Amino acid sequence: MMFRYSVDGLECDNKLGCDSLYDYLDSLPSIMEISKTLPPQIFEGKGTPGFSGFVVLDRGYIAVHAFPEKNACYMEMSLDRMVDEKYLDHFTSTFKPKKVNVENRGESA
Repeated sequence: MMFRYSVDGLECDNKLGCDSLYDYLDSLPSIMEISKTLPPQIFEGKGTPGFSGFVVLDRGYIAVHAFPEKNACYMEMSLDRMVDEKYLDHFTSTFKPKKVNVENRGESA
């Protein structure tokens, strides 16, 4: 069973770049106690200024799209477990959003 979530961070105070997005994606799996299959991959946007990154986990993935000029950050997760409060605490302490919206996007086999 896989659980899918989206987390929107709006009015973020932290202007993240490639290095800090990498560090976030590199550290989150250990907080979640899930092994990484591959190290994080980070890409700089071409048409829209911002950064996107993902990390493939032993049982799922995490993708983050950060738009410093818009003060917004969006995270998508597909996990073999439900979201724990410590995952969200790490998101808010890193990106420092004033508004956070978490959506459970359902379960899949």
